[in-house]
Amino acid sequence: MKITNLLICGMHRSGTSLTGKVFEELGYGFGPQEELIPAKPSNQDGFWERRDVVELNDKILSIYGSSWDFPVRVNPEIIRTIAIKNLYQFADSARKIVSELQPPFAIKDPRVSLLIPFWKEIIPNTKMIIVVRNPIEVANSLNQRQQTSINFGLQLWKSYYQCLRSYTHASERFFLFHDCLIKADKTLIEKISNHLGI
Repeated sequence: MKITNLLICGMHRSGTSLTGKVFEELGYGFGPQEELIPAKPSNQDGFWERRDVVELNDKILSIYGSSWDFPVRVNPEIIRTIAIKNLYQFADSARKIVSELQPPFAIKDPRVSLLIPFWKEIIPNTKMIIVVRNPIEVANSLNQRQQTSINFGLQLWKSYYQCLRSYTHASERFFLFHDCLIKADKTLIEKISNHLGI
């Protein structure tokens, strides 16, 4: 069987955590439990996110004045250069994380959506699962959790998916719609399996 490692991407509150749970059940590793961010009332089943991945992504975003809730769109070559030149040892840190994961593995953090060119340098030939949820539902969920405005949530949704469309190629990505994920059936699993080549 061909092993395909994954990046699970998408806007916050889109169902990326549920997707992480699904892929764990399909045999993908996310790292030791103690390395993962624990469940919270806002996400009672867990996040399937490594603390070190989230911290690293936050540090990379900060060097050009960006953050998860204020994404600054930059040229993908600049993001690639951070990995290629190992700026601030970010590439070393990322490769250490990856070296500790047993294939097949998945890395899940919505922030990855803004840093795809970096992670593609670290994990060549990886595939992206891009989770998409109705933007109004995302904005409402953010409003309830973060007390942000609906307009803010919609603009943030737009920014994330603009990055994902421009930073990925059709052959690398699989758009997984939240509504389809909720009622996942054999057909959907077959489509995902075909995309991953397994």
